[in-house]
Amino acid sequence: MSSREESSEVIKDFEKLSASLSNSIDKLIKNGFDNDNINYYFKGLRIVSNFYRKCPEVKYSLEHISKLLMDKFRPRILVFSTNTISDVAIDLAGLTHQHYCPTTYIIRVPCSSMIRPDIILYAFYCGFDGVFIAADGTDCPYLDDCIEKTARNVQRAYDLLKKEGIEPERLKMTGICSVCTDAFVNSVNEFYEKLKKLGPIGIKIPLRVKVV
Repeated sequence: MSSREESSEVIKDFEKLSASLSNSIDKLIKNGFDNDNINYYFKGLRIVSNFYRKCPEVKYSLEHISKLLMDKFRPRILVFSTNTISDVAIDLAGLTHQHYCPTTYIIRVPCSSMIRPDIILYAFYCGFDGVFIAADGTDCPYLDDCIEKTARNVQRAYDLLKKEGIEPERLKMTGICSVCTDAFVNSVNEFYEKLKKLGPIGIKIPLRVKVV
């Protein structure tokens, strides 16, 4: 077999692989999949794309797959709230049937100053597209300098995100009092829209990091 024939066979193999990838992802989209795992798919696409980066047929197919996934993208937001202050406002938002993004997950802590920078970074490595800190502000029942300590932790977290190539805009801190229901709903919905423009965290974090 001549070198030209061998090249032709390789191209055909790549085209078959490309078609197979497209068909598989089309079936996946039609049948539905858990949005929580969307970063897993993006991570896989990046790995495959790096491996076949010299093959235009596969590259075209991967771009098609990425577009399909982006159409399904719904940002996942991790909210840190405090037991006696901001969580009361968040509960009230639910009781009064105020709408905010359904892909929001809430972790309660006693005081917002205890949210360490490495925990924030780990949240992104777990597949959250954004982290929202509903801080105590001046209402903290535990510390007089809660605002200052929380601000320092957030600044360190910003530095960690920049170091890892993650946009600092994915981290937001807002003071939420116990009756600030409207403020929370508006803030988290605005944050959600910003994250949609930034895209999934799975296409931002280093490939060496496992996204769960």
